[in-house]
Amino acid sequence: MKCPFCMAPVERKAVVCTSCNARRGYAMLGATPDSPLVAIIKAIVIPSGLLPVSALGYLFKPMPLWLGLAGLAVAMGVFGIKRLREGSFWYQT
Repeated sequence: MKCPFCMAPVERKAVVCTSCNARRGYAMLGATPDSPLVAIIKAIVIPSGLLPVSALGYLFKPMPLWLGLAGLAVAMGVFGIKRLREGSFWYQT
C-alpha cells in the first residue's frame, strides 16, 4: 500500500505515514481525523446516552428542549454511523 500524498510505501494497518506525516482516520466534525475508538464513542456511545436522557426529561417536564436534544442525538447517530460505514481516509495534517 502507498501513501496517497507522497507515494511512499506504508503498511496496510499504518495510521501515520513516516515520510509526510499524513494521518489515517475518521472525519467526525473536527479539524483532525479521529481514531476508531473516538469515532465509535462519537457515533454510538454519546447519541445512545443522550436519547434516554431526553426521553426521561420529556416525561418529567415536557419542554421543546428535550425534543431538540433527541433530534440532535438521532442526527449525531445517523451521521456518525454513516462515517463509520464509509471507513477511514488519509488526511494531510
